[in-house]
Amino acid sequence: MDKIEKEVGAAEIKNDSKVLHERLKHNPSFSNNSLYKNILKQNDVITRLDGAKIIAVNKAQQKYDKVKRAGKQVAEEVEEVQDEVNSAEKEIENDSEVELEDEKLASEKIAEAAEVNIKAIRSTAKSLNRIRKLLKKLETDEAALKKMQT
Repeated sequence: MDKIEKEVGAAEIKNDSKVLHERLKHNPSFSNNSLYKNILKQNDVITRLDGAKIIAVNKAQQKYDKVKRAGKQVAEEVEEVQDEVNSAEKEIENDSEVELEDEKLASEKIAEAAEVNIKAIRSTAKSLNRIRKLLKKLETDEAALKKMQT
């Protein structure tokens, strides 16, 4: 309040009012004059209004500063959340790339394994055909051998 009273000049106005009151008391021609009394009342009202104005401006400034700090804090939190989202997106992107690479590698391995299996099946089929031919020849040779023995 002292600061506000200094800004308004309340002390000077009070001193001036006291001087005027004293003059009114000692000078009878002034004491009947309502003009001086009205000036004193108006000075008091003006001083109070100036004080109220300064208080209102200070309160408004404090609210503005508080809102500004809150806005800054919210902006910082938004920035932190955005950084986290960006980081998560990069991580997901990296994981997706690794996963796609793993799937590609797995597909290649499956294709290679299928080729090896096809070659093994063909090789086994050829071997079975040779064995069948050998068994037929063996049967033929056995039948010829039996014929010769009789």
